[in-house]
Amino acid sequence: RDGFWEAAAAQTPRNPLDGTGGLRVITSGGVYDRTNSFLPPPRWNDGTSKIGPARFVPAPGTANTYNDPATTAVEEYPVVWPDTMPMSPLGLGSQVYDNTLAATNWITFPTVLPPAATSALTGITEDATTARKFAKGDLRMRATAVYHYAFHGYNPDGITGTIQPTQKLYACVSSYYDPSNASTARNITEGLGNAVVTDVSGQGERAPHRARRDRLLGSRQQFIGSNNGITYNPTERTRPNKSDVGANGVLINGQPVLDMQASLVFPDGRFANGPLRTALLVPENARTLAQKAAIDSTYCALDILSGAITPNAP
Repeated sequence: RDGFWEAAAAQTPRNPLDGTGGLRVITSGGVYDRTNSFLPPPRWNDGTSKIGPARFVPAPGTANTYNDPATTAVEEYPVVWPDTMPMSPLGLGSQVYDNTLAATNWITFPTVLPPAATSALTGITEDATTARKFAKGDLRMRATAVYHYAFHGYNPDGITGTIQPTQKLYACVSSYYDPSNASTARNITEGLGNAVVTDVSGQGERAPHRARRDRLLGSRQQFIGSNNGITYNPTERTRPNKSDVGANGVLINGQPVLDMQASLVFPDGRFANGPLRTALLVPENARTLAQKAAIDSTYCALDILSGAITPNAP
C-alpha cells in the first residue's frame, strides 16, 4: 500500500501514452458489533466474562475489555470475535446467545428471527428490512472501496512538499461473505431480491466462473447468508479530521462510530481494523491514499449495513 503502483493508478495521465491511471480496489477490515450477534462474549478459561483489568465505561455493548500487556498504560479495548469464528447459527434445534439479555442468555434458536435490537455502539444502524438478531456473528458488514482514474484522479504536477494526493470514491461493493455452507455462501434475498443478477456469491447462478466449477449448490435464504459482490452507489460521508488516543486507549475527539470501530480488538489483542486506526490518527490533509481508503471503505460498510446507500441498477 502507498507504493509506486498505487500512486500511479490514481494519477490522471498527461497524455494517452502515459503508463498511469488504473483501478484501485480496497477492502475494509469490516464493521463489528456484538449487540445482535448469536455468539457469546469472549471469556478466559477460568470462565470470567471480562478480559482486562476493568469494565469499559460507558459500556460499548459488552463488558469485555482488553489491556495490552506490552504497554505500561491501562487500556480498555472492547473485544469482539473475528470472522474466523462461526458466522451464522446452526438453525433449528441449536442454541444462540442473546447479548441483549441481562441473564439466561443461552436460548433456543427461534423459529422466526426477531428484528435486530438497537445497537449499543454509537453510530451503528442496521437496515430494518434486512437486519435480524442471531443471523450473524460479530462481523456485521465488510465492503470494498473502488476508485478509477477516469472518474477522478490527481494531477502529479500539483503534488509538492507535504501535499498528499486524493481521489474521489467511484463505488462501494459489498464484501460480506459467509462460507459456512453452500447456502450461506450465496447472497441473501431480503434487500437484494430473488433476481438472478444478485446471485453472484458462492456458487450462485451468476457467480464468477461457476461454469468451470461444481454445479449450482445451496439455496438463497432470506436473512442468513452473504451480501457479497453487489455494487452500491458511493458513500457521501466526509472523512473526519484527526482523532486522539484517550486515557484508556480508545480513540476520542473524532467521528464516534469510526473511533469505536478503530478501538475494537480480537481476543488476541489485534485491532479488528488496524488500517482504520492508523488513518484516524493522522490529520486529513496528511493522509495517504491508502489511509483515506481505509476510512472510505469503512464508511461503505456502515452505509451498506444501514441501507443509506442502495445497489446500482444491474
